[in-house]
Amino acid sequence: MSKPAKEWQAELRSAIQRRGRRKYDVWTGYAPKGGFYFSLQGTPNYYHLLWMEGDPNVVSYTIPSKKEIGRGSDGPQGTIPDAICTLRSNEVEWREVKTDSDAAQLRKNSSDQILAQIDLAEKYQAKWRLVTTADLNKHSVLIQNWRQGLAYIWSALDFDLAPFEYNVRFVVMDMPRTVSQVLASYIPNHEPLLLAAIFRLVQKGVLDADLSSKVFGLETVLYPRRVG
Repeated sequence: MSKPAKEWQAELRSAIQRRGRRKYDVWTGYAPKGGFYFSLQGTPNYYHLLWMEGDPNVVSYTIPSKKEIGRGSDGPQGTIPDAICTLRSNEVEWREVKTDSDAAQLRKNSSDQILAQIDLAEKYQAKWRLVTTADLNKHSVLIQNWRQGLAYIWSALDFDLAPFEYNVRFVVMDMPRTVSQVLASYIPNHEPLLLAAIFRLVQKGVLDADLSSKVFGLETVLYPRRVG
C-alpha cells in the first residue's frame, strides 16, 4: 500500500536535513513492487531497491522505518535493517546494505547494530544478509534497466495501465516480439505508457525478458510466460 503523500514528503524533508551533516545522495521515487513512495539515503540503498524491484526471486519487500530492539554484545540495542524481503522460496531475509569498505570493517569488528539485527532476524525466523556494493555490481545491468523501468512507471502513476497491459499481452500472446514491434502496434504518442506496461508485466511474471545481461531498448525481446 502506498504511503500517503504527506508522510512521504515529511520523510523526504527529514532525509534532506540529515544529509546536511553527512555526504550522501537522497533518492526519491515510487516502488511498484514494494507499493510505496520512497526517499533513500545513499546510492547503494537506491541500487539495492532497484535490484529488489527487478529480482524475480523477491516477491515483496519493505523498507522499515521504526527501530526494533535486539541483543547486542552489551545488552539491548536498537536497530533498523535496510530491507526485509520475502523470497519466492517463502524465506524471509533481513538485509543490511553497506559499501565494500564499511562491510569489511563490519566483518573485522562485529558491531552491536549487526549483532542486534542477527538476533532479531532469528527471532522472526528470518535470515540475515549483508549486501555490499560488490553484490550490487554483479547485477549492474538489471539495476540500470529497472532504473528506466521505475521512471516509466512513475510517469504513468496517474494513468490506468490496464488497457495498455492488455494491448501488450495481445501482441506478445503467441510469439516473441521486440519492444519496437509492440510500440508499432498501438496508436502513436503512447510510448511511455506502453513501456510502463511492459515493465509491469515483466514484474508481474506475465512476460519474460532478459533484463539481467542486456540493456533494455527497442530490440529487447519480450516472451509470453508459459504456465507449467
